[in-house]
Amino acid sequence: MSAFLRKEIRLLLPAWTVALAAATVPLWSGVFFWSLWTQCFGVAICFLALAPFGQEMSLGTFGLLMSQPEKRLRFWRVKAGLLALALLSAWAWFALCCWIGRQHLDPLQFKGLESFAEMAGTSGLLALLAFSGGLWSTLLLRDLTTAFFATVLTPLAILSGTILCMSAVSDWQGNDWKIVCRLLAIYAVAGFFVAWRLFLGAEDVAWTGGRISLKTGRGRTFRWLSFGFQQKRGPWSALIYKELQLQEIMVILVPLLVLLHLAVWAARHFSPKWAAEMGGFEPVVVVWMMVPWMIGCVAVAEERRYNTLESLLCLPVRRRNQFAVKLTVAMSLGTVLGGVVPWALECLGAGAGRLTGFELLKGYVLAAAVVTAIAFFASTMSRGMLQAFAVALLFSFLFFLGFDLLVNSRFVESYSDLDYLFTHLAWPAMIVAGIWLAYRNYKSLQTGWRLWAVNFAWLAAVFIAVWAVACASWVLIALYLRLRSPGV
Repeated sequence: MSAFLRKEIRLLLPAWTVALAAATVPLWSGVFFWSLWTQCFGVAICFLALAPFGQEMSLGTFGLLMSQPEKRLRFWRVKAGLLALALLSAWAWFALCCWIGRQHLDPLQFKGLESFAEMAGTSGLLALLAFSGGLWSTLLLRDLTTAFFATVLTPLAILSGTILCMSAVSDWQGNDWKIVCRLLAIYAVAGFFVAWRLFLGAEDVAWTGGRISLKTGRGRTFRWLSFGFQQKRGPWSALIYKELQLQEIMVILVPLLVLLHLAVWAARHFSPKWAAEMGGFEPVVVVWMMVPWMIGCVAVAEERRYNTLESLLCLPVRRRNQFAVKLTVAMSLGTVLGGVVPWALECLGAGAGRLTGFELLKGYVLAAAVVTAIAFFASTMSRGMLQAFAVALLFSFLFFLGFDLLVNSRFVESYSDLDYLFTHLAWPAMIVAGIWLAYRNYKSLQTGWRLWAVNFAWLAAVFIAVWAVACASWVLIALYLRLRSPGV
């Protein structure tokens, strides 16, 4: 095996591992989360598709790759071929897990679920779209955050536009999905050839838009939020302003998501039959959940990638204060942009009672806060946004898998009080442990498998300790009640 091939395998291995982990969701999530099976898999394979060129650009080795005394066509064949094999294996594993998971569901619950062929076809189309979009977006934009949203939003824009055009001509029919799938397949093929041409003509420096100056535009980000920090800045205001500048890409992406949401409004209005079939088009809410995910992943990992974390830790400000500012800004932006904004848009344009109200606001804000916290914790262990995503997704799957195995076990299901006690003890303990570990990781300049292993060991120890405390407390309470009421 050549050194170049080994290097490409190492670039794909973390994201491929996460994609395989995401493909196992149908085995343990159950029928309650069946609608999220394909969506979780789609998000994972998007980052897998970004890995071949995104990792090169994050590590600063793309220019070195372009200067090698070798034909670029060979580099393209190896990168695209390995990515195709990785996506194909992840899709096959997901299809197998879907088939096995559906075999263990209650037959009465199959009503309303997608058939296995539909789910396999949808996931296959998602893999094809991710393969094409991940290649052309990273080569054109040279930024992982922007490339991810371009990979996700472009097919959604094509989908929404096609549905609007077809709904204006005639009522939405079930057979119209074939036309939509064909258009998306044409986009995927065209995107692949665009990526091929971009790679063959790639330069060391990315295109900046001609007369657009990145230096002059950089200081204007989030000015509407940081107006109070423009004049005489103290240490706190300077730290807050720096954190807002670090999240500058959201100034561009959030308006694009608002436009996508407006397109969903139009689709609901002009094609109510399609909206009812899609269940209100919940995928747009899943896309909004990627905003807090990105905000959390960028918070610390991008500081390491830019080599600014060491200088930040040398400032005459206490490290715990710096960490508190980072965490507060990330959580505030994540909950507002990922929870409050989509809820407000749904209340303004949905018109359905189940999509409005403060109960839904609580759910949106809680989901956005959890996503931001998980992504922020992973960011403290990573060097770069793409690596932070892989760590966050992997730790999330391991934690929720362990939680699901314990809570849904026969022993716990027989004693509902133990389930209640463990749940209410586990979440506060994991939050405290997560904040403490995130602060320790924040002070570390080096990352790697040792740091990940230490964090996993601490979290597993806390999880097991909480389980032991819950069991012991339940036994003591049961004995106390038995002694108080011996006749019962």
